Amino acid sequence: MGPERTNKTTRQGEASTSKLETTVKAKPRRNHPHKESAALPGVQKIKASLRQARRLLAKDKVAADVRVETERRIKALEADLEQAKISKTERTNAVRYHKVKFF
Repeated sequence: MGPERTNKTTRQGEASTSKLETTVKAKPRRNHPHKESAALPGVQKIKASLRQARRLLAKDKVAADVRVETERRIKALEADLEQAKISKTERTNAVRYHKVKFF
């Protein structure tokens, strides 16, 4: 036999919390304009992609179209890497000098 539940008395005029309909509206999420670098992956991920592309080019038997596509990808990744390094440096400096600016 399982445990027997007894009727709990509630305050007069109030329903129990399990029977209340909750109409809580979720707050809309804010778009943070300072997170523009969120579109770019981090420095380490870009470096890993670059290394993988260079490994592919190092192979002897690669189709010409794949080789051209990979070379273009490497140039794009190098540009992304420079941008990611700059944004990482900016973020580091912003965190470091936050105290100087606001305290």
